[in-house]
Amino acid sequence: LIQKTRLDEALKTLSPRELQVFNLLAKGYGNKELVNALGISLSTVKEYKSEVMYKLRLRSLAELISLAAGISAAWVYQCPAIITKFNSNINNPAIGGL
Repeated sequence: LIQKTRLDEALKTLSPRELQVFNLLAKGYGNKELVNALGISLSTVKEYKSEVMYKLRLRSLAELISLAAGISAAWVYQCPAIITKFNSNINNPAIGGL
């Protein structure tokens, strides 16, 4: 897996929606729960997961789930830029906010 410093920088590159997917994976959501929670298709869920894996330089879905599960929500939100980006877009219907 990736080093914490590199992970911090990689997390900053996630879009608000990718960050939502990552956080829901951390909470144990599977594909069906992601589809229902985000109101998007299964193929879109898979696309977001692939983009997150690419940006975090992960080689497998198992690595993504392991990483997401191993990071607490508080740690993900340490970066004020991520908090601002996520909070300002979470209810934005244009990007499919919750």
